[in-house]
Amino acid sequence: MKRELKGFVVGVIVTVLLTSTALAEPVTKTIQVVFNKIKLEVNGTKVNADNILYEGTTYVPLRKVAEMLGKHVGWNAETNTAIISDTPITQSNKEDNKDVAIVFGDEDFEKYIRLLIDKPKGPIMKSDVKHIKSIDLSSIKVSSLKGIEHFTNLRMLNLGKNIVNLEPTKKLPNLQMIMRN
Repeated sequence: MKRELKGFVVGVIVTVLLTSTALAEPVTKTIQVVFNKIKLEVNGTKVNADNILYEGTTYVPLRKVAEMLGKHVGWNAETNTAIISDTPITQSNKEDNKDVAIVFGDEDFEKYIRLLIDKPKGPIMKSDVKHIKSIDLSSIKVSSLKGIEHFTNLRMLNLGKNIVNLEPTKKLPNLQMIMRN
């Protein structure tokens, strides 16, 4: 009886081990890589960091190389996104990467942007305006720039004769010129 029980217990253990190994197999994978075979340089400066060569592709530490190129690196744990930027990464930068619907403070300003992005209906999202580098409001009357704070790649703003509060433009990282006629 003891011997049969012992055989049964061993059988259960072996079954559990085989089953757990079979179930775990898709989760892990062993690969062959070459470690530190490639010498790396950025703008003539040696990169002192480990690298991996796998199937003809060299994998390097993102932060090390980006910082050597003068970039700032951040991590958004919510979206599992590495962020490389020309400006320092702050919590507000991470929030800026979220795609949100833009609420405009002026109907004519919104109509102008809709024409600019060719989107007659639906919410205007931050991702819809990320490519806009210049805005020319000289031919329309605008009373508010509310919403422009989402135009993070905006470089030039022509207000024409519009007199508006410029507060929404203060945090635009790339804005270089505001013109008034």
